[in-house]
Order: sequence, then structure tokens, then C-alpha cells
Amino acid sequence: MATEPRPSEQNQAGFDWANLPLDISHLILDTLDWPAHAICRQVCHFWRNYLDQPRSAAKRYSSPTADARVVHKVRGGDGKVVTSYKAFEPPKQLGDYPKQIHRILAEPGLAFFLYRNPKTHLVEPEEHCFFAPESRTAYKFRATKNETDLRGYFPDTTVGRITKIMFNPEYDEVDSDSDREGIDEYIQQPIGPWCLKMKNIPFAYEPVILQSSGPLRFLPRFLSLEDPLIYVSVREYLHENINNLHKCPTVGELVFGIGKVISRYLQYKHDDFPDGAKVFVSFRGIKNVRYYPYGLLAIEISVEKTCEWVDGDTDDEEEDAG
Repeated sequence: MATEPRPSEQNQAGFDWANLPLDISHLILDTLDWPAHAICRQVCHFWRNYLDQPRSAAKRYSSPTADARVVHKVRGGDGKVVTSYKAFEPPKQLGDYPKQIHRILAEPGLAFFLYRNPKTHLVEPEEHCFFAPESRTAYKFRATKNETDLRGYFPDTTVGRITKIMFNPEYDEVDSDSDREGIDEYIQQPIGPWCLKMKNIPFAYEPVILQSSGPLRFLPRFLSLEDPLIYVSVREYLHENINNLHKCPTVGELVFGIGKVISRYLQYKHDDFPDGAKVFVSFRGIKNVRYYPYGLLAIEISVEKTCEWVDGDTDDEEEDAG
């Protein structure tokens, strides 16, 4: 005679997260860090609706700022030495500052590769995107630092590094008899402590700005740029398609829109960008510009060649470097 399943087995077989008592669900969801929202919103309709409420959604936004920089040149007392210093000069009119920016773009690190497909000869994005924290090696300037390590929130991703061909610090072109003779002048060096390789951009369908009022004004700032004309193309795109619109773009619309602009520009650069060539496009943070009118937002972008992805856990290398 068949035995009936025990109550514990019945509960496990028919368990549904949506059936949790409301106070338990609220307790779980209120204690989540913002990156976990991307996964937990897929559990059930109740969790999605709760995490999309203004109080919960606000955890996914922040208001990073950067000062307006003004460089003054002063001639020294001897009439020959010219020194420079930075000061801040607020304009007469201040805007509706600051704006709440989605942290997937407010914190630097979201990136992707563009490459020219040898079969179609078209410039296309590769199938993966990347997210990395603040770099400690190649770049000295960072206006915004990451506050979140995303590795624990996206377990199905691959951990590795983005490397770039740069000058080898061990290269010695003078002492040709040294033990280092034969080391290439340029080698692949990491440009970040670690990086995540992801299939999709998290939070791609959420607005860049939380509850934005009035027109948006984005200004591109390139920290590294292979071709100055890319800046002109991106600036015109933002001016014509994003700025002064009353509808805030989503994270995906802004990222993919800028990516398409850069792709179209590189499409006609056959000599400088042949089949198989790649550029690494990374977003180094979006932030409010302090003292600028109309709530101006600066988008810091980097476009670099000779970059590659290297698989592998890099925790040991980080400890050695520290």
C-alpha cells in the first residue's frame, strides 16, 4: 500500500515564494543590496512589484557629483615660470541639481567590445558585456569610485581581466646585456583588478534617472579616446536624440545608443579599423556637474584599442599586488 508523503515533503514540493507571509517577504526584500534586485525581481510578481515601489527602487540610484573645473594660468615673479591651479566658479544660475542616477551607470565599470566582423565586414557589438570596479593600474583619474562588488550577485558570470597593450615597465633599451634583454617593449597589462563577463546588461530596462523632472542634458567626457571625432559624433547624438527630451532613456537605450554611434563612425574607417579589429568601450560613471545650470550630467567614456579579455579568477594576483 502506498504511503502518503509527510507534511514536510508536501511543503517542499509545493513551495512558492509568493506564499510567504508578507512580513517575512518584506523583511527579506528590505535587506537586499541593490544588485540583488536584478535576480529577486524574477522570483514572482509580488517581489517584482515590491522592489519596483519608489522606496525600494531608490536603493538602485545615487547622486554622484563632480565639480566644475576651471584652470587658471599665472606667470611667476621671474616672468618665465607659468603655474596652473584649479578653482571653481559657480555661474549665476543653478539648475535642478542633483539628479538620482542608476548605479549601474553611476558607478564606473559597464563596458563592451565593438569589432569588425570578418564575414559581414560590419562593426558589431560582441555578445557579452562587462562590469569592473575602479582600476588601480592604468588610469589615475577617477571622479567616482565603485561601492559594490558584483561578483556575489551574478554567479553565472565569468571572472577575469581586461588587458591592454601598454609599455612594459621592465623593458630596458639601454642595458642590452641585462637579463631582461629580449623582453618586448609593449606587453598586455591589466587595466583593472578584475572584471565580470555577463550575457546581458543588468537593469537595462530601468530609467537612467529616477523620477526626472524637466529636460535632461548629457555631456560626454572621454577619459581615453582613439579618435577625437568620436567625441563629436557622440555629442551630436546626445544633443539630438537624448537632451531636451521629457522622456528619460533607459539604461539600455543610452548604452546601446552610444554604442551604435561609435559603430557607425568606425564602419567607414576601413584603413584604421580593418576586419577583426576591436575597441573596448567603457562607461566610467555618470555624475551631476556641480555648479552647472539645468542639472547637467557628465558621461565619462573610454574608447580604447588593443584590449583583450582574459579568463580566470584573479584574487591571488590582487593579493600579491596589494
